[in-house]
Amino acid sequence: MTGVLPGLGWSVAEPAGMHHLVSLAQGPQRDPLGRDGRLHIEESIDVCQQARSITAWQQLYDQLKPGQFHGYLAEIWLDGMQCFEEHTSHALRQSCMVWPGSVWIGIPASSEHFARIGTTTIDADAVAIRGGGVEFELGTPDNFHIMGLVLARGELESCTSILHGEFLHLDNTMVLNVGSERMRKFTHFMRTMLQVAGDGSGQLLEQGCRKQLRHELLDGLAGMIDDARPNRQNIRRVDSAWQAVAKAREYVLDRSGEPTSIVELCEHLDMSRRTLQNVFHQTLDICPLAYLKSIRLNAVRRELLAPYSQYDSVQQAAAALGFWHMSQFSQDFKKLFGELPSASLARRALAKHGTAIHPASSQAPYGHI
Repeated sequence: MTGVLPGLGWSVAEPAGMHHLVSLAQGPQRDPLGRDGRLHIEESIDVCQQARSITAWQQLYDQLKPGQFHGYLAEIWLDGMQCFEEHTSHALRQSCMVWPGSVWIGIPASSEHFARIGTTTIDADAVAIRGGGVEFELGTPDNFHIMGLVLARGELESCTSILHGEFLHLDNTMVLNVGSERMRKFTHFMRTMLQVAGDGSGQLLEQGCRKQLRHELLDGLAGMIDDARPNRQNIRRVDSAWQAVAKAREYVLDRSGEPTSIVELCEHLDMSRRTLQNVFHQTLDICPLAYLKSIRLNAVRRELLAPYSQYDSVQQAAAALGFWHMSQFSQDFKKLFGELPSASLARRALAKHGTAIHPASSQAPYGHI
C-alpha cells in the first residue's frame, strides 16, 4: 500500500500496523529503476494507486470527500535528485515519508486553497521542507497541484552554505515564506524541465545535460529560499485543532476491532462534544462522525487491495474496522470511492496474477513515453 519498491529498505508494519509507515534503512542515492533523464508518468482513478505512484516514497492517502478520484504524477530522476509534479482531484489526508538522508521541498502550485503540513498552513507564497526517514502528515484541498524536489540533505546544506555564506539549519519540518515571484520562476523552470523530458528529444538522457540541469536546479532552489522567512504566524488555537484531528485518526486506527464512540473520543482528547464539533468544522469542514467513517472506509479499502492483508473477504475486513451493517457499508463505500468493496477485493486478486489495471487515458501535459 505504499509508493515503495522491493529491496529499498522500506516497509509498512503489517498486518496490525498497516496504516502506519516504518523507515528501516538508508534510501536510494540514485534512481532505483535506472530511469535517469526519462519522464515517468502515472495517471490514476484510485486514491490508493495514487499513493503508490511516486518512486521510493512511502505514502498512505485517505480520501475525505465522495466522488470519482483522479490523480496524475510526472516524475524524473537526475542522478540522485527526484523532481515531480502531482495533481489530486479530491481533498486528502496523507501520511508521507521520503527516504532517510534526504530532504523534500514541496512547492504548492495551487493558490486558491491552502495545504498544510502537520499543523502549519502552507500559504500561497510558501514552500514546505521536510527531512527524510520520518513520517509526516500532509493535508491537501480539492484540485491540488504541487511540485516536489527531493535530494540528499547534505547536498542541499552544502550548496546553500556556499551560496549564502552561512549554514542552513534545517528543522525536520519547516515552512518558509519565499515570495510569490520567486516561487513562480522556480515552478516555471521545473515545468519546462518536465516538458523537455517528455518531448522525445532524449536530451536529458545525456549525462552532461543532467549534470548541468542539476546545477541549475540547485542554484534556482538556493535563490528561491534566499532570505526566506519561517512561517510563524500560526494561531495556537488552529494548531491545537489540527493536532486533535490527527490524534482522533490515530486513536481510531490503533483500536481496529474496537469501534470508537464520540464519548470515548471526547474523553481521549479531553474536550466537550461541542468543542469536538467545532474543531472538525474549523479544520476540515466536516463533522467528526463523517470524518471517522471516511477514515475507517479508507482503512478497509487498503486492506481489500493489499496483497499481504490478513483478511480474505469483504465481510472480514469491514467487521475488523467496526462495520456491522454490510448493506449500509457497501453503499457508503461506493459513495466515497465510486466502486463496490467487492470490486476492490477483485483487483487484489488480479494484481496477484500480474494483471495490470490501467485508468482511463487522459491527455497528460508532458506527453507519454
